[in-house]
Amino acid sequence: MHAPLRQLGQYEIIEELGHGGMSTVYRARQASMGREVAIKVLAAELAREKGFMERFTKEVQLIALLEHPHILPVIDYGETNGAAYLVMRFLQGGSLSDRIKQGPFSLSEANAMLNQIASALDYAHRRGVIHRDLKPSNILMDKDGNCYLTDFGIAKIAHIDDGLTTTGHVMGTPAYMSPEQGLGLPINGRADIYALGLILYEMLVRRRPFTADSPPALIFQHVYHPPPRPTVLNPDLPQAVEEVVLKALAKRPEERYQTPMDLANAFDYALTGDATHTTRLSRTLSTDSAPTLVNAGVPLAIADEGTTLAMSDSERQVPPLPVEAVSVPAPAEPETVRQPRRARMALLGVVFLAVAFIGVFALSQFAPGGAMAPRQPPPQPTPRHAIPRHSPPPLSSRRRTPPRPRARRPAPQRPPPPSPPPRPRRRLLPRPHRR
Repeated sequence: MHAPLRQLGQYEIIEELGHGGMSTVYRARQASMGREVAIKVLAAELAREKGFMERFTKEVQLIALLEHPHILPVIDYGETNGAAYLVMRFLQGGSLSDRIKQGPFSLSEANAMLNQIASALDYAHRRGVIHRDLKPSNILMDKDGNCYLTDFGIAKIAHIDDGLTTTGHVMGTPAYMSPEQGLGLPINGRADIYALGLILYEMLVRRRPFTADSPPALIFQHVYHPPPRPTVLNPDLPQAVEEVVLKALAKRPEERYQTPMDLANAFDYALTGDATHTTRLSRTLSTDSAPTLVNAGVPLAIADEGTTLAMSDSERQVPPLPVEAVSVPAPAEPETVRQPRRARMALLGVVFLAVAFIGVFALSQFAPGGAMAPRQPPPQPTPRHAIPRHSPPPLSSRRRTPPRPRARRPAPQRPPPPSPPPRPRRRLLPRPHRR
């Protein structure tokens, strides 16, 4: 048993707010400023890793560059007795995870929170920062219900690879991990969009789409199993909202929304049907045009909600198949996209029938005996003067059919000759007896 932490530099520890496998969060008081702060102390095992402090310093400097109304700023950082810590603003509203446990969200409340989270995430992506551990416990709230994105401590700048990142591990939480992240493939900002879709799913349904007893089984479901349809669990959800959520949870990154604000705008349009409102909202929340960078190398530390696990590639027990090999039915597209597709399919069908009719008509006309078939002149008879007299007549003029056999007439029947009259019978006289 370690003695409870009472002092950390100039910060007096008041109470412990929560802990996990990678860090512990305390509520503290800064005497010099007379304010309460939140201090995140990283695990001592991490501090003993070679090059950890260099990597930690780089990540903290990266977080300090993110200035957004809905990203929780880092006030201070340091290292005391082998323990590295971050000092952040203390919020009394708890986390989004606590809010989900309190009760269901209305669609308007979910829309407002989604816009705030998406704007902060879009801002970080346009500066080349991928969060890679987005979950409800990393989204803090103030008393007014505003959301603040935090815990960028495990994020890596996407376009830097200077050897300070450990290999063979992937950062993330299995309950909110994208399929490509669970397979250890290179990721980009669309992995955060998948996690944001999972958070939106949980806000609307009050349960996660995938549950399992172990992290490898949970990752396997993210890679191979389709999520349950939200309208089955919450029949009050509109069909258009369900289609937006399922598109954000597509297995293939290219089938998801390409930016967090695209997801927020699509959800807002599914509720209001006002495209001008979503365009105006996107311009208000996205004021920078820096390009999104792609993360090329990922280390992995698998963590569940409230529990952090460290697993290597050989311990994950997930078949190392590419995401392209996953065969999962894609979610249905919104009705606004489906109607133009139906019109195009109907037009293609009409064109195909017309071409087929024209082809059949042309074949019937140009076929032998048709109206447009070329006529051959009839054979001309050979003039008599052209046939030599000594030669037999041409075969064409001969009669090819054999002559019919002549019917024989029956021979006339002669009447039988008349029978001769009967001869008169002579009467015999007795002979006289001679003496």
